[in-house]
Amino acid sequence: QPTAGGPAARLLAAEGDDLQPTWSPDGTRLAFLAERGGRLAVHSIARDGSGERTTWRPAAGTGEDLVPEQGLAWSPSGDALAVVVRRADGRPDVRLIDARRGRVLAHAGGLDAAETPAWLPDGTGVVLASDAGATPGLHRLSRDGQVTPLTTGPGWLPRVLQDEPGSP
Repeated sequence: QPTAGGPAARLLAAEGDDLQPTWSPDGTRLAFLAERGGRLAVHSIARDGSGERTTWRPAAGTGEDLVPEQGLAWSPSGDALAVVVRRADGRPDVRLIDARRGRVLAHAGGLDAAETPAWLPDGTGVVLASDAGATPGLHRLSRDGQVTPLTTGPGWLPRVLQDEPGSP
């Protein structure tokens, strides 16, 4: 739908549900969760509706599934996506996916549960809500797979804000 008004254009007419659309930072691709053949996968499509491709899906037989309520988050540079996967044990896990090659760059598998990823402004990783044992809180997941706890109180959801000039 053009923001200035006018008719909406249909980009896709595929069987199955298409959920949680999100534009790449440069506006050239739309990533979304697509159900094809009964399973969810991360798909993307060009701005004009061409070039639909499956970017990534959990491996068959692992018991893992994408969590549609969590959506997708593009990295600031548009080269990676953060997704939330429900592991075979039912707990959520954050995965960082290479948006071009479809490979997993990192995941927060060392935590009991991880969800609600928000990219850091410099694109080096995400902040996520976590459950490390009995203590909920926030962790940082870097692109190289390092998971670091952040000092905060329980119950906070990650929202990354740019520092204002002159702030510490």
